[in-house]
Amino acid sequence: MDISQAIVSFKQEVRNFSEDILGVGKYATPIYRSAEKIIHFIDNPSQKLEEIFTKLKEECLNYDTAQDFFGGKEEKGLYHYAELLLIEVDKIRFNKDQTFSKKENKYHLREDKKIFIIHGRRTDLADELHRILNEHKLNSVILQYIPNTGRTIIEKLEEDGFNSSDYAIAIMTPDDSGGLINSKKDSPRARQNVILEIGAFVMKDRKRLCILKNGEVELPSDLSGVLYLEFDKKIEEISRAILRELSKSGFNISF
Repeated sequence: MDISQAIVSFKQEVRNFSEDILGVGKYATPIYRSAEKIIHFIDNPSQKLEEIFTKLKEECLNYDTAQDFFGGKEEKGLYHYAELLLIEVDKIRFNKDQTFSKKENKYHLREDKKIFIIHGRRTDLADELHRILNEHKLNSVILQYIPNTGRTIIEKLEEDGFNSSDYAIAIMTPDDSGGLINSKKDSPRARQNVILEIGAFVMKDRKRLCILKNGEVELPSDLSGVLYLEFDKKIEEISRAILRELSKSGFNISF
């Protein structure tokens, strides 16, 4: 991928989003991630470009309704900052002193193997894991960022996760709590969707599943023997351990 292809990809993300602006459960994160790829190719991004990108990212992360896309009388919307970003990038591209060659291949994946990221309510941790994997040119998938295209959650899980992924990393965070009916004490537990998806991948091949455990979250007894790594606040703490496990499973990784 080069900068021209990154720009085309960004425009397509914005177009796709605008065509389904009223879709339920819309997430604008892919737009700013696509913008990140453009900026990555620019060796010396201007301060103005960085400011526009920051605003675009804020709009994407805080997106809630269609008005957040188009904006209103008082506030500029996501689309406004997407247009400003493209204008500023064009100015930089036609600056003869600007270069783009140094980082050209960062977003070229070494291989087509796919890593499926399972997570609960802590989407920030899923995004952090995606960033870590992307930095090492590994292809990862987060289900919520994939268009529904009329499918149910189970169908998306089967098609974009279970059937097409070569490895799964599950982030278990203490999002819920539960215990025996007559028990006076509940234990911190992961969300039910996390347990369901972990179970699916255990049945597929438990040797190609890595669980990241945060805090005192309860592990189901049936998961005894499945690899898990513990972290305190950030996944970065165990990033090298994750990469080592992926390397053992056949992923091409340079440390």
